[in-house]
Amino acid sequence: TSTQNWVFEGGAIDTDGTGLFVTTEQCLLNPNRNPDMSKEDIERHLRDHLGIRSVIWLGQGYQEDETDGHVDEIAMFVRPGVVMALTTDDPGDANFKVFEDNLDRLKLARDAKGRELEVIPVRQPARQDQNGVRLTLSYTNLYIANGGIVMPAFEDPADDEALRTVRRLFPDRQVIQIAALDIVRGGGGIQASNAAWLAFTACAFTDLPPTLAQVLGWVSAPTSASDLASNTATAPVAPSAVTSAAVNTFANVGGIGRYKSRRGCACVSSSSTTRD
Repeated sequence: TSTQNWVFEGGAIDTDGTGLFVTTEQCLLNPNRNPDMSKEDIERHLRDHLGIRSVIWLGQGYQEDETDGHVDEIAMFVRPGVVMALTTDDPGDANFKVFEDNLDRLKLARDAKGRELEVIPVRQPARQDQNGVRLTLSYTNLYIANGGIVMPAFEDPADDEALRTVRRLFPDRQVIQIAALDIVRGGGGIQASNAAWLAFTACAFTDLPPTLAQVLGWVSAPTSASDLASNTATAPVAPSAVTSAAVNTFANVGGIGRYKSRRGCACVSSSSTTRD
């Protein structure tokens, strides 16, 4: 075990699994994270501790994203050689130039073996604000499980297009789209909401739809505070939907609910937690 004196969150990077990482300059070079480190310093740390072979540096992240440019809001690897990236066709949108620059960088990039990348654009939903601040609405912030994918829907016409794109890119997985506006309003996303290692506090929650539970591999649900604390819940998942009230409950108590999973744990984060 060793301690490294640098700031590095999971949402700051994505990898194709063969040694190629993608991140943003806005995030890892941000003065609030690693003010005394250069790109070369960060790449050396990534190489020494995570075994990377190459890094693609994108520029800026999603406008007004509270994470200061997490790459999981703008791009993600589908598989080696294929990357999905958020776009907009509205020149008046503040994300337009950012996304165009990111697309250009991805098209010029090469994987760890020197091959060109196939870049798949996915159109962002229309802007929505909360208290005058733009919400980070992104289809690249999704959760990939062994047998399926959980991706967000934002009550926007672009939802259907994004769903078709993800299903085409992941034909061997069942893709489930869930309402995610309340999660985003609380300060989170689908991907970060399913981090297995986050700490949690007891809170109330509704049971999950059986189809979604099956995709994620959840086999039981918490029924009490002691269940949440010990992760020994045994009650079967009931056929009811995740509701806005349930998400708001998480935000109000400032905690994370955890469901036992065959693959570890799945978590739902609240506005008081830090994104992974």
